[in-house]
Amino acid sequence: QPDRGAQAVGTRSWKPGQKTGSVAVDAEKKYFYDHQDGVGGGIIKAYELFYNQTFIDYSIKSDFKPESLNLETKIISVGPVKHYLLKKFFTEKRKIDVQFLSLVNQIDYTFGEKKYFTIGWSNVNGGYNTQNLYLKRILGDNGVTYLRNNKSVLKLNVFEAYFDYLAYLTFTQDTSSDALILNSTSNSNFDIDISFYDSIDLYLDNDTAGNTSTNFLL
Repeated sequence: QPDRGAQAVGTRSWKPGQKTGSVAVDAEKKYFYDHQDGVGGGIIKAYELFYNQTFIDYSIKSDFKPESLNLETKIISVGPVKHYLLKKFFTEKRKIDVQFLSLVNQIDYTFGEKKYFTIGWSNVNGGYNTQNLYLKRILGDNGVTYLRNNKSVLKLNVFEAYFDYLAYLTFTQDTSSDALILNSTSNSNFDIDISFYDSIDLYLDNDTAGNTSTNFLL
């Protein structure tokens, strides 16, 4: 439901498995923006995504930018996760070992006139990718997250989502390998040299987007 005027946040209906909202919609401007994949547009673009079809759009070009859906976002603080609801989401909902709570931050920010708190992690472009029980959101610029854990071990693990990486750590307790988290398959074309690694393991979704990223990395 809209939480401010004609604006609303919801899940991507073209990806039925998603449970947390990442799509901002402005009903008055008839535009949407997907913070997860970094794509947006009007009714035709939404139709293309939902029905997996492509149309030629001859409509007048718009100067619409995603920021027009964001109102004004301002980060208040970035620090250790302290709020009990975020800890509960991390350990009980996502089943991540509490020892890895130090690998994420609690980010307090304002969105328009409202205050929010969420779990977040930085990316190479200086922005933060965030997630809590209700919403996935990008604060600042989107980008991949690159973690150098042990320069003497030339092994790299690649994940699509940061919580996939945390789940891997929980399951394997492998903290020696380096990690590259795409944060979105739209970030597959990253500018980081990974050619020096002896071993690169891909842990990507078995879908069209995951296969596209796999082909690019190979």
